[in-house]
Amino acid sequence: MSKSKEVVLDAIGEVCPYPLLKVQMAFEELNPNDILRVDFDCGKATETIPEWVQQEGHEQLSLEKNGDQWSIRLRKK
Repeated sequence: MSKSKEVVLDAIGEVCPYPLLKVQMAFEELNPNDILRVDFDCGKATETIPEWVQQEGHEQLSLEKNGDQWSIRLRKK
C-alpha cells in the first residue's frame, strides 16, 4: 500500500480561472487520498475551487485567508 503525499501548488498571481485549471491538472497526477495545498490570491477561486471539489466528489479539508491570499487543502478521493 502506498503512502499518501501532500503536494503544494503555487497559484499566487494567477487570475481566474487559472487557479482552478491548475488544480484540475494537478489532481490528474495525484493518487487517491493524496492532499493538494493550493496557495492563491484570486478571490473568485474561493468559490470555484470548492464548487469543483464538491462536484467531483473530493474533500475540502480547509480554507484559510492570510492577508490578501488564501490557502486551501484538498484530498483526492
